[in-house]
Amino acid sequence: MEEPPNYQPPMSVEELLQRYASGERYFAKFELPDGANLSGVNLEGSSLDHAMLFDVDFSGSNLRGVSFCGANIKCVNFRGADLEGAKFEGAAVESIMLDQANLNGVTFRGATCYGYTLKDGQRP
Repeated sequence: MEEPPNYQPPMSVEELLQRYASGERYFAKFELPDGANLSGVNLEGSSLDHAMLFDVDFSGSNLRGVSFCGANIKCVNFRGADLEGAKFEGAAVESIMLDQANLNGVTFRGATCYGYTLKDGQRP
């Protein structure tokens, strides 16, 4: 997904959700606040490339086709989330929870887990 002209990342979770509701899908480089609760939200088809996600709750969320490429993802709860087709390529992934998440078609190619680089088809 190409960066829109004059793009600025959202400044808050509320702004992210408002911009998504108005049709925007590009949220690269967004720094979610530690402990953000996004459980049950719909961000299908969004780009969160190079985002900073620490201690975020995405449990039960619709994250189908979301791109997390190059993102920093630590202590994130994806339990029960629909991640079908999501991309974590080149992301730094540590201590994520994926219990009962839909992982069909998810890619972690080139992602790192505690310094280990995942190969195509591997999952953390």
